[in-house]
Amino acid sequence: LFSVLAPTMVAVVSIFVSRFITRFGFRTMLVFGPLGFAAMEIIYAVVLTTTPRPFAVWVPLSFLLGTSIGLVAAVLPAAAVSRLPPARFALGGALSNTSRQIGTAIGVPLVVTVQTVSGGLQGYRNGWLLAASAGIAASIVSLLQPRRISQVEN
Repeated sequence: LFSVLAPTMVAVVSIFVSRFITRFGFRTMLVFGPLGFAAMEIIYAVVLTTTPRPFAVWVPLSFLLGTSIGLVAAVLPAAAVSRLPPARFALGGALSNTSRQIGTAIGVPLVVTVQTVSGGLQGYRNGWLLAASAGIAASIVSLLQPRRISQVEN
């Protein structure tokens, strides 16, 4: 039941993030979203123990994790096609979604493998730290995004 909070926050934040895109641009969301994700994963690795503390630890961290992911979930598809001419939107969107799917197909098994090699709580910690490093890498790559949204000429 507690696991539903992060995905719910992703959906809620995704609804409102478009207002921030027009004000701050894609780059801000695509840099700070993954950094927030990385921070939450590092905090998971440091703070979570085998003692259940759902309301003191898990719920607040899941709220922040979902918020961070929500900053990226709605922005990434739009950023991928924002500078393309309308005739290329479909191709750009398809390439973006394909890249995301490939990343998921490689990333999830990689994290699971890292978790199972160590086993126990340490395995989870190692998996969270690997996910955090991916978030940091995504933030660094996102620095290549333009600062502001520009109109594309046909």
